This record gives sequence, C-alpha cells and structure tokens, in this order.
Amino acid sequence: LKDWAGAEYEKKAMSEGTGSAGGFLVPEQYLGDLRERIMAKSVVRRLSPTTYPMSTDTLNIPTQTGGATGYWVGENADITASDATLGQLQLIAKKLAALIKMSNELITDSTPSAEMAVRRDTANVIAITEDLAFLQGSGTSNQPTGIINTSGIGEVLCATSGVTTNGGTPTFDDIMDTLYAIEAANGVASGWIMNPRTKNTLRKIKDSQGNYIYNLPSPAVKEPPTLMGIPVLLTTQIPINLTVGSSTNCSYAVCGQFDEFIIGEKGGVEFAMDSSGAAFTAYQTWIRAIERIDCGLRTPGVFAKLTGVRP
Repeated sequence: LKDWAGAEYEKKAMSEGTGSAGGFLVPEQYLGDLRERIMAKSVVRRLSPTTYPMSTDTLNIPTQTGGATGYWVGENADITASDATLGQLQLIAKKLAALIKMSNELITDSTPSAEMAVRRDTANVIAITEDLAFLQGSGTSNQPTGIINTSGIGEVLCATSGVTTNGGTPTFDDIMDTLYAIEAANGVASGWIMNPRTKNTLRKIKDSQGNYIYNLPSPAVKEPPTLMGIPVLLTTQIPINLTVGSSTNCSYAVCGQFDEFIIGEKGGVEFAMDSSGAAFTAYQTWIRAIERIDCGLRTPGVFAKLTGVRP
C-alpha cells in the first residue's frame, strides 16, 4: 500500500454560496410586504396653523397693523379720534406637483400593490416638499415665501464670545432671547422647529455641577418633548450646512405663534392616473399628484428665527 501521508489534495464540497456548486438549487425569497422608506417628518401643520380654503387662485386676508388710541378726557372735552390701521395678506395659489411613471407589468404583477405604495410615497413627498417651503420658501421660482424669508420676523444670532460673525453654539440665553423677540411683539409662542442636531446640542448643556440642564432632574427621566414648556418638533429638512461668515456648518431654529401662520388651499392633493399618449405606447401608467397652495404670516413679528446655530 502507498503512504499518502503529507500528499497534497484538493478539498471539494458543494455549497449554496456558489451557483454552479449548488447555489442554483436554493431558491431566493422575496418578502411580499413593502415597508415605506423613512423620510423627513412634516412639522408645520402639526403646530395647528390657520388654514383657509381658496375658491379662486387669490385669497386676500385683512390684517390690522395698528389700533385705536385711548385718551384721558376732562369733563365736557372732546374725545380725540383715532383710526385703526389695516393691511392685507395676499395668498396666490402655487402649484406643487409630482409625477411617477410605472410599467403596467409592475402594477399588475406586484404584491402588494406597487400602485398603492407609490401613491403613499408620492403623498409623503408632497407633504415634506410643502413643509420645506413653509419653513424656507424663497418666494421666487413659483415657491411660497417661508417663515425665515418673511420680512418683519424677529432674529437672534448665535454668538461665540459675543461675536456673531461666524455663528456660535446655542445657549439657553439664546433660546430665551428668541422667546423674548416673540413676546416683545405681544406674541405667545406655540412651537419650536429645529434640526435634530440643534436639539442634541442643547441637551448636552450642563450646569456647574455637571448635570444636564435640558433633562433635569436626572438623565434617567424621559426627555421632555418641550423646550421652555413649548413643543419642539424636529426635521432633518432644516439644513446644517449653511454658511455664516467663515462657518459652513450652521443651521437655524424657528419659534412662533403658529395660529398666525396662514395656509391657503385650493382643494386638497389631487391624484390622477393616465395610460394614454406616451404612456400608452410604452405600456405604462403615469401617476400624478398636484396641490395648489400658498402660505404667509398674518403677524410676522410673532415669529423669530435663531440663526448661525453651530454644534
């Protein structure tokens, strides 16, 4: 008999990791449940703004910018007359739309219905797109004018050692100054909106004893959903890469009396499906969502932005 000790040999074994070695015999599994993607949250509507239906494309809302004046009057003396000063907030419906093209094979063969999943996703996209415009719409290129771009709102600049040129890390003094800007305009703040990074910066502020201020009495207690007793909503749509001076990592936070945020809607979100024309020749179905909407601040002074916010 030959001695095979120490001889080289090749190990062979079938495995599912290689198709030709057995993997082709193992079927792949596809879950039939489609989980919707995680997206930024829509926040402005959650703070109960005032919404008006629009019967035409233009909605004029009267505002009062000044009021009567009271006088102390002596006996038999004439009362000095005074007038209220009126203004007008004009909303003009602007069109927000999304269009998805789907093959008819996907619609008819998919489980669950791809069409319904796309409808839900499109509705979410419309919601967060309008939300971003509510916050920072430019007022140009068919966009509404958002809160931070509205003339007359208050502004507090974060500072480092008293210098605001390049922004700074927010402190609770900055938070209080932002609230004061609203209160000085006779407003009552009803909500904060900020990027999660900003809230995380605030939650790490400690007192002289090393205790977290935001989450007193102890870190074991669930974090409050408020800041100075006012609801805080978070959205990653607020950027954290804004340029302030030489800083390129700045953000902003918004606070205000949100019943003075006005939304004008001409109908709701309209969905339509079409398989004609170009869609017909490609054997496709096009799903379209359209919303006509505008927004504005009836009293800009009861809103304030904290800007130059760095981590």
